[in-house]
Amino acid sequence: MDSVICRPSRAAAMSVLDDPAPASPVRTCDACGRPRRTGGGGGRVGRLAIAALTLALGGTERVSGLTIDLDFAHENALFLDPVARAAVEAAASDLSGAITSSLNVITTDVWQGSFQSTTATLDFNYQYENPTLGGVVSINPATAGSDRVRVYVGSRPISVSNTLGQGGPAGIGVNLQVTGLPSQAPTAIANASSKATTAYLRGGGPVIGVVEGSGNFSGVPFAYAVSFGAAYGQLWFDTDGNNDGVNDSPTDLANYWHYDHATPVASGKQDLYSVAIHELMHVLGFGTSLTWNSLQQGSAWTGTEAAALAGGGANLLQGPHIVSGKMSTRVSDNAPQEAAMDPSLTRGARKQLTWLDVAFLRDLGWQTIAPTLPGDFNGDGRVDGADLTVWSLAFGATAAADSNGDGDSDGLDLLAWQRGFQGGATAAPAIAAVPEPHAAWLALATAAWHAASRGGRRGVSRTRGPAASSRRLA
Repeated sequence: MDSVICRPSRAAAMSVLDDPAPASPVRTCDACGRPRRTGGGGGRVGRLAIAALTLALGGTERVSGLTIDLDFAHENALFLDPVARAAVEAAASDLSGAITSSLNVITTDVWQGSFQSTTATLDFNYQYENPTLGGVVSINPATAGSDRVRVYVGSRPISVSNTLGQGGPAGIGVNLQVTGLPSQAPTAIANASSKATTAYLRGGGPVIGVVEGSGNFSGVPFAYAVSFGAAYGQLWFDTDGNNDGVNDSPTDLANYWHYDHATPVASGKQDLYSVAIHELMHVLGFGTSLTWNSLQQGSAWTGTEAAALAGGGANLLQGPHIVSGKMSTRVSDNAPQEAAMDPSLTRGARKQLTWLDVAFLRDLGWQTIAPTLPGDFNGDGRVDGADLTVWSLAFGATAAADSNGDGDSDGLDLLAWQRGFQGGATAAPAIAAVPEPHAAWLALATAAWHAASRGGRRGVSRTRGPAASSRRLA
């Protein structure tokens, strides 16, 4: 059986990885969920309800962009091991490196709007789920650093069967106060809401959710709605591989998880890095945001970037994920790989970020690095004789013609140039098309996937808004 990475949950944005059978070679993931909110009354704004949340890049240069900060302050088990912590930090760094968007700083969580003699005041707080103990934690004041998204990371026994991890974006809550004349209150509230929306959308990335409500002020009805973007999130991993309800011993955890992101994944182990990068994508709105909802039509994706790269958006989705088995190429070295955001992951294997994953990020409103063209050593968008000259001068001396990220210019880089030159490769203006795998390769990949799917699966779940994004790896 396949492993599920996460299951869609309308009430949450959380990801879950679960493995019904200990011998499972594969997992799948289903992530989905929407921010929950409770309507406010009498001028009080309701809080978003947080649900459970669940569940590399290299060689491409970026000028500036997002930094994903990880906070392990709640952790007391899995990430006491520095190698395990480094794996999640590497995933955060690689994903950050793919995103060049700027996010505006939020310096205050109190926003006022006035109309004539009446003033409305909105006072916000972010809300996330404690990744180790559960329960809602408030962030007050609800401010955020420039170009930063902070993710609280932890570990705990996950009660959902066969679940490896959970993660998703944080939610937001708000209190409303109005002073002045009831007849002027609706306009004052609308002015405050507009200012707050501009601030909390942060000028980039997707719309994660909206906190909204209605009420009346001395008999005069009013309504408010404040949209918010990415700022905080939560992520935790399973520490109960034998499903007995308690944390496994450090030895058992080390046998269950593959910690070291710098070494090949050991046979039969679950790869922390792969789960982390998948779930961090959910934190950033993949399958867990209002922007995602606006672009998904059943199994079809209407975003132009991913659809162009995949050869069309029809049947591109599987719930809050890319359809299982969808091939792309890795950002790190352009080698073929299933998309990191498809719903399956084979035990003993690692998934890195692919160009298709990055295209989805662009559709969601993130700015990203551009695809590279192997063999284009001078960066002019073509593979031609000028690039061969660059290689010949760099061979054995510098990394100026390093196409595979190994730090030098050698015969492998010449082979990359030769392949690109023979194919007449040129870079697309905005997104480089990823060719479908050769028929023989596709048959081989399909056969391997079916063989792997005979084992058990694990899952990942997530919830949105204050909840996390739920998905499952199996």
